[in-house]
Amino acid sequence: MADDEKLIGYPGVHELTGLEVPTIRVYLKRTRARIAEELPVRDQDFPMPDETYGQSPTWKPSTIERWLANRPGRGRRSATNARAIPGRVVIGDDQQDSE
Repeated sequence: MADDEKLIGYPGVHELTGLEVPTIRVYLKRTRARIAEELPVRDQDFPMPDETYGQSPTWKPSTIERWLANRPGRGRRSATNARAIPGRVVIGDDQQDSE
């Protein structure tokens, strides 16, 4: 990460990601909640700001680009969904025929 990178706020993150500002705020709120609950921040979680000016968070573009590279795509299957077979119900690690 270059130290001379220009910091961007919500509008800049919108430009890089295509996400609407309210969505970005929700994603940041979720990351802050994980931290408050003492849960680890995962690669796919929205990054905490690199700096804050007053109450305005700012990020380096490289921080957002790194997050985009690790972000699951839309419709990505979870382990449970990947195991699902039409006509079967997943219960724990077992699958049972549905009636």
